[in-house]
Amino acid sequence: MRGVIITPKGSESVETGASRGFQGFPKGFEEFFIGIKLNNFTSWFEEHRARFESDIKRPMYSLIDALAPTMQSIDPQLDCRPARALARLRRDTRFSNNKEPYRDHIWFAFRHSGETMSEGISYYFEISPTTASWGCGFYFAERAVMDALRRFCLETPGRVLDAISSPAFTDRFQLNGDLYKRMPPPDSLPEPLRKLWRHKDLFTSHKIERYGLVYEPSLADVLSRDFQTIAPFYHLLRDVWNAGRASEVEKAASVRQLRE
Repeated sequence: MRGVIITPKGSESVETGASRGFQGFPKGFEEFFIGIKLNNFTSWFEEHRARFESDIKRPMYSLIDALAPTMQSIDPQLDCRPARALARLRRDTRFSNNKEPYRDHIWFAFRHSGETMSEGISYYFEISPTTASWGCGFYFAERAVMDALRRFCLETPGRVLDAISSPAFTDRFQLNGDLYKRMPPPDSLPEPLRKLWRHKDLFTSHKIERYGLVYEPSLADVLSRDFQTIAPFYHLLRDVWNAGRASEVEKAASVRQLRE
């Protein structure tokens, strides 16, 4: 199968899917996740490391490579190196109450080099024993960043609406994130932006139960199309993040001047 995706500029095409080596996840790959959930020990993982490498890590690397041209067409600064994009299966338990060493799911995330999941905007794909999901947004959003989004809602409501209300977007994706209980929106806001006003953080996702598509090379083509569909949402969040960070820098500079 050969997938061809048209870039946003419409001036060139990029190859995805099997044409770039992704052949789908092998049937039965989820058995590893079920096994690590029931046997969350280093000894069990080491005994089954080869299964993890062949059934999960290798196809994840191939999928990342297949998506790289699309991601670079959306934002050339996205880091598409598989070793940087793929999350570690082993958890960092130093600051967690959950001391189990391994996750029973895995994901990759495309983000700017130098940004962490907790501070930037990511495109992601995640797979677990029973589901797969993909989308983009904030894993964690600072208050200044979400305040910037609220300013965008007031100052450029048309752009925000275009990013979250197009039929191509709403047919495939939903908005997610924690909400403030008490943050009434201005009466002037259009209805779709009133709930957005209350978000503490924000991401969009598409989720499938069980499997079928993930076994097929066409998964890469579906992800490529979907990631391009939500590119306006991604670029909105990128501008929001930049505006929020800039306001924090200005605030810190003002504090320093007052102290001096």
